[in-house]
Amino acid sequence: MKGTMESVVAFVADFDPAFPRYIRGASRAELDELARLAGGPLPAVYEGFLAAMGGDPDWISIRGTRLAIAALTERYRTRSFVPPAEYVLIGVAKDDPYLDLYLHAGAPGGPRVVVFPEGRTEAFDEILRFWLRPVAGSLPEAICTHVVRLLRLNVLPAATRLVARTASAGLLPQVAPLLAPLGLAPLWFSNDWVQVADRGDACVIAAAMDGARLSIEIAAEDTAEVGRITRALSAALPLDEMP
Repeated sequence: MKGTMESVVAFVADFDPAFPRYIRGASRAELDELARLAGGPLPAVYEGFLAAMGGDPDWISIRGTRLAIAALTERYRTRSFVPPAEYVLIGVAKDDPYLDLYLHAGAPGGPRVVVFPEGRTEAFDEILRFWLRPVAGSLPEAICTHVVRLLRLNVLPAATRLVARTASAGLLPQVAPLLAPLGLAPLWFSNDWVQVADRGDACVIAAAMDGARLSIEIAAEDTAEVGRITRALSAALPLDEMP
């Protein structure tokens, strides 16, 4: 999975050329110790992330969790809550409601990123039923979408958000063909939960996670372009613009 994380690093470097020089990966000894505490080999994509930037990844804010290997190692050493092995703890919550970040390694379609709180190990099914929330379709997508939102979507001056009137698994696949004539194509880390398109002067993040209603964030250099993108999507999909 080294190649995937190399692609993530290169993607972030397009926004911040100095990025590869200031990230710090975890050592082999740190990775082996975390795997020992976790009770087995780490998922390849997660080990690749730690090896590339797990030494001090505080620049990433995925649901307000700490992703540094030191924080994870400490939690593994002290935790009493042990979920099934297919849920790998990858982020420690810092604030209430203390939803920790997990990689669901056994999820259909590949490892998904989800959150849920600690609890009683024997009550795990109940925790999943009431507390589990999807976060990202993959770990690379979680990182790259965070970067796009932070350094593009939140920077462009004009923005809006569209939400589907009803939940439908068939809406997200229709977004890319509607955006293509506008020069907006899904980036390489997009998946069946999240589609991200960035043209420099315009950006779209469309998400429909695990059966949720489609939500589309749009940002551009001016309101006219936001309107053009909005009309292209709303003409074909049952969307409402949020205030």
